[in-house]
Amino acid sequence: MPTESEKKVLDSIIWDCQMHYKLGQNMFSSMTDFLKFLYAEVMCHSMMEGGVDFEKAKEAYTYWAKKSHADEFDQLFTRFFNEILDRKKTFSGQELVTKLEGVDFRVAAEIIAYTFQEAAKKVESEGARHIFGLKEFIDAVDHYTEQPCLERATNLLDKYPSCVGLFELTKDELVIRMRELKKSKE
Repeated sequence: MPTESEKKVLDSIIWDCQMHYKLGQNMFSSMTDFLKFLYAEVMCHSMMEGGVDFEKAKEAYTYWAKKSHADEFDQLFTRFFNEILDRKKTFSGQELVTKLEGVDFRVAAEIIAYTFQEAAKKVESEGARHIFGLKEFIDAVDHYTEQPCLERATNLLDKYPSCVGLFELTKDELVIRMRELKKSKE
């Protein structure tokens, strides 16, 4: 349960989400956009406005998305999983190495774990016990997140190239700056 001061910060984060959305920043246009807003904007507010734990800030952001934009939130995950299962996109070995150059594999594992934690909650809330066709994918994700490294990232992206945006997000300048700021405060 958040303290009163944390509640004020979390309310401020939700207000900021609403303002950005009203000003035309559609964090629901892709999973990468949704996560970029989380790992830049929400992380910034969680640190700058009284040091709210980032996990609580994530929960506030996700709560806002589910409550205020339920259809868009559902469509976001549906599109993401459809892209993953479609497997039409492919990369040559060289393209993949280039895309993974400069990626922070541990941060990518954190981003991927959060994405699938939320997906599992969504599936569970709908009463489903499994997602048809995703067991192999979930196993591949688990294998990567157990020991994030170039080899495991390459294996995952060879099979599921649509996940590349989750890795490339770790190279985004705003995400890098916020993570560096977070480390300096710790």
